[in-house]
Amino acid sequence: HNGRADRIALMSVEVVVHAGFGALGLLSGMLALWARKGSPVHRRAGAVFFAVMTVTAASGAYLGFKTAELGNAIAGIVTIYLLTTSWMTVRRPEKQ
Repeated sequence: HNGRADRIALMSVEVVVHAGFGALGLLSGMLALWARKGSPVHRRAGAVFFAVMTVTAASGAYLGFKTAELGNAIAGIVTIYLLTTSWMTVRRPEKQ
């Protein structure tokens, strides 16, 4: 039984999830930029962007820790922080 082959196969699934959600993030981000600000399409696309990019960042951080690539792990954590604070800004009531 080859442990390296198992690890590579497992990594492949993880990388596909990371890349797939990243691609969805790019598409939803483009849609949010294309749609009129404040429109239902803009709001839905922004919510999808937030969700899929959070998954992408979390999976990137996970992969960074798993492969001992600390820079990638830190980048994922910082991205989650930026996404979260951006979402909090967007969701706050007006004039606060």
